[in-house]
Amino acid sequence: MKWTKRVEDPNVWRIYLATVGLSVAYGMALSLLAIFLDAKGFTKSDIGSLAFVFGLGIVSLSLVMDRLIERFGAKEMLVTCFFGYAATVTVFPFLDSFASVALLRFFDGAFSVGIWIGAETMLLSRAGERNKAFTMSLYAVAMGIGYATGPGLAWALTRLGPLAVGFIAAGVLSVIAGVYLLVTLEPDKAIRHVVSLEQLDEETPAAPPRKLSRGQVLWQIKN
Repeated sequence: MKWTKRVEDPNVWRIYLATVGLSVAYGMALSLLAIFLDAKGFTKSDIGSLAFVFGLGIVSLSLVMDRLIERFGAKEMLVTCFFGYAATVTVFPFLDSFASVALLRFFDGAFSVGIWIGAETMLLSRAGERNKAFTMSLYAVAMGIGYATGPGLAWALTRLGPLAVGFIAAGVLSVIAGVYLLVTLEPDKAIRHVVSLEQLDEETPAAPPRKLSRGQVLWQIKN
């Protein structure tokens, strides 16, 4: 079986394509981040602290992402996080204070993990039982392609203008990818419903009374 035929759902390929665009934006921004912060006068300690704040953003949204997907849908959360990341990476070069950059890095981490969880949720729901690992492997390939090519594109752009150009270009790519998913991606199929034990008790019909024979009735009366 050809590997292209193992993924028949066109929505999976749409997510792959958007992922390539997004990961190019990631590669561009990450390759310029430390250079830009150093040029702004941030110390090594500051840069390390910003990495910590980025991680906090990842953890914070991860804790509630399942409930957000159940409430709004995986596609809706995925597209929202695409646009959110685009906003953070575009605004980034125009900030100067540590507090403002830290706040932005927090949301950068949150929107990034929202994209990862949203995309993986949709991919796994459409992969089929026998192709889940294969589908996620191709997702990793799509992500890796962008991470590998993004720094080269950022290097070329910064030869034409200031470092901020690279961040703005990353934002534009993320917006394009988000719009593409908004227009072409079908809503996710699987929605997990949480039912409490009380609801189960209320919704479970009572068993009909068991009919007893005359002999059983007399035996129960006797005892």
